[in-house]
Amino acid sequence: MTKEVLILEDKEEVRDELSAIVREADPRARIYEAENEEQGYSFAMKHSIDLFLIDVVLHPGRLGKDQSGAVFGYTMRGVLKYRYTPMVFITKLYDPDFTLLKTIRCFSCVEKPYDPDKLREIVRKGLKFQTQDPRDVPFFYQRDGMLEAVPVRDIVYVDTLDGKLYLHKNGDEDEIVLANKSCVSLMEDFDSAAFLMCRRGTLVNVRYIQKIDSVNRYIYLKGTNKMLEIGPTVRKKFLDAVKGMFKVMN
Repeated sequence: MTKEVLILEDKEEVRDELSAIVREADPRARIYEAENEEQGYSFAMKHSIDLFLIDVVLHPGRLGKDQSGAVFGYTMRGVLKYRYTPMVFITKLYDPDFTLLKTIRCFSCVEKPYDPDKLREIVRKGLKFQTQDPRDVPFFYQRDGMLEAVPVRDIVYVDTLDGKLYLHKNGDEDEIVLANKSCVSLMEDFDSAAFLMCRRGTLVNVRYIQKIDSVNRYIYLKGTNKMLEIGPTVRKKFLDAVKGMFKVMN
């Protein structure tokens, strides 16, 4: 299985060096290079990263006050699928109390200048782990007193009617009805990175978004003529979240 690696490093020449080391460790690895946190977050949300290589100081111009790479790693730990994904931090900072290891549970912390051979071995060991895609996790629910399950990836969108949640599945007209559950709690059960709230009481699986009409506030879904409306109160937040990910009609 092809492993996916995210390199977060502000210097292009160092990114090139790290990419070469990863390719030597695993020629089949798919590598994503990011020079800042915004790019890193975008790659992490679009893909399922199996190993992070993170430079702790991404903005050296901040005169020794920058630990943005560590903050990025800590933020990724809050994402369901990245709770246990190996992270390798590369830094010049001295860490006598092993703060990165204890706080962010990093796989390894490598000091600059690093030994390419040692780093290659660390990468090789880190790539033995596989990040589970949360979309493959089944969502369990009760129907007529029976426990049933549906893969999260098969849920196209969720809407609310008369206090009940309706889960619409891919290629299936049969709806799953949930009572006494809110959209907010449902997003926690799924994965906040896979589902976005497009209006109050409606969640859409980003995997099924084909394009977005931002002027008329409509979402076109793949494989169906169904369109979802974007609520005016969440419009900006929703469009910011999907910016650069899908075709947006202006």
